[in-house]
Amino acid sequence: MNAFQLDEGFNYKPLIGACRLRKQCEIRPWPEPRVGQKDPIWIPDICSLDAPVVSKDFTIATNEENRRAMPETISGFIIPKPTRKKVRPFRADHAQQILETFKEKFPRWHETDWTNTYVEVRDTDVSVTHIADCVDMIGPRILFDSPNFVAVLVDAIAAARKRRTNLIPRDV
Repeated sequence: MNAFQLDEGFNYKPLIGACRLRKQCEIRPWPEPRVGQKDPIWIPDICSLDAPVVSKDFTIATNEENRRAMPETISGFIIPKPTRKKVRPFRADHAQQILETFKEKFPRWHETDWTNTYVEVRDTDVSVTHIADCVDMIGPRILFDSPNFVAVLVDAIAAARKRRTNLIPRDV
């Protein structure tokens, strides 16, 4: 069973409960000894484990100090993100809703190897990029309603993990 690690800012009990009820994956709440630690302190340890980090922090993988702390191979980052930039505050229930839609559209989400990927999941689409490229570039948006969504996403994940993707400049 694959595992997913929630970061401290997304340690949302309803999400943890829903995941545990489904029994499709192991969901790891934020470890108590890590509460309050700055990202560069925990990133080398947590990101080298077997569980992608699920975070609402849009800059967690693009912040320069965090990037210097990352191990060469990481478990991956999955970032639920609102489509509209002006959604403030971006609440945990909205992030959970985005993830639920993604899981419905991509039933193999919990069986997928997310190693070295940076994944942005929005209300209507997803982008996958190799972690080394996510500062300035992003993978093309794959619309949930596009034909062959699952096949296109599986190919994008495989390409991103090998760092062979068609990237576009990131909107700043």
